[in-house]
Order: sequence, then C-alpha cells, then structure tokens
Amino acid sequence: MKPNELTISRKLIYAMGFVIFVILLILAVRFPLSRLGPSPNNSIDGSNLVAGSGEKFAFLSGQGGERSVGST
Repeated sequence: MKPNELTISRKLIYAMGFVIFVILLILAVRFPLSRLGPSPNNSIDGSNLVAGSGEKFAFLSGQGGERSVGST
C-alpha cells in the first residue's frame, strides 16, 4: 500500500449508506411526493355533478378525476 492512500473499511461504508438510507426514508415519509399533485381546492368533490350523468358515474366509480368540457 502506498503511503498517500486512504483506506476506509467496508463496515464504515455500509454504516454511512445505512444512515443515508434512513435519512431518505424519513424525508419520504415526512414530505410525500403525492403533495406535488393538484391542490385539493381544484379537485372535484362530486356535489356539483348532475345526478345520472356520465361524469357523476365516472366520479363515483373512480374512473375519471377530471371533468370534460362539452361543446357549445
């Protein structure tokens, strides 16, 4: 081994990787990526949809998240 080489043990590398993994896991739980989606204010709650319409059925069955705009 050369005198200017730096050696790091495998246990230290594994420990550092584990600590980084735990930090990322904590951050993922604390700040989930699902918050990056549309704001709840823009979501449809189903109260303003006409009963019996295709949009209401799609909303209740979970098939459609957005309303379509009809032609005028």
